[in-house]
Amino acid sequence: MAITTLGFGLFVRLGLNSPLAEIVTMEIVASLGVGLVFQPPLIALQSLVKSDDIATATALFGLIRSLSTSVSIVIGGVIFQNKMQAHYNQFRSFLPASTAQKFSSDIAAANIYAIRAISPVQKTIIKASYAESLSTMWILYAPTAGIGLLLSFLTSKQKLSSEHVEVKTGLMESKHHRPHDRPTANESSTLAQQTA
Repeated sequence: MAITTLGFGLFVRLGLNSPLAEIVTMEIVASLGVGLVFQPPLIALQSLVKSDDIATATALFGLIRSLSTSVSIVIGGVIFQNKMQAHYNQFRSFLPASTAQKFSSDIAAANIYAIRAISPVQKTIIKASYAESLSTMWILYAPTAGIGLLLSFLTSKQKLSSEHVEVKTGLMESKHHRPHDRPTANESSTLAQQTA
């Protein structure tokens, strides 16, 4: 989580004139951080639950991760769109209304290639607006990763077992559910002896 927080924090520094080497370095740091926290939380969760509940815990973990990712994308997108919308009046001062609209609100991310059709001076201003909007988005993500880092210190130390425990699942293995209440082979032979 420390590397993730560092990577997201570095993204805040990205600007219009950031060199390619700096961008690539920041992306490597952030991706290492995210990659390293992808699987360990699942292993930690599985070490805390009973063997019978591992499948349920894994499914719940996947659901929470998917929902969190979806919410994160939406919130980040809204921050980016609002920041681009705030630049609309500035865009209108040097661009036609239809072109300025392309670089604002919810369609700004979709019209990134429309920059090619404007003059170099206008292009610089638009790119600076994109960089500032993305930086604002990372200002949210970096502290969120920091909170995750602080919460990780509350994780208790667990010893992983090297013992293999076979877990049988399904309705046929349930203690409280026996379809049609059929007697087992031993019960059938015992019943036959009693009736004879």
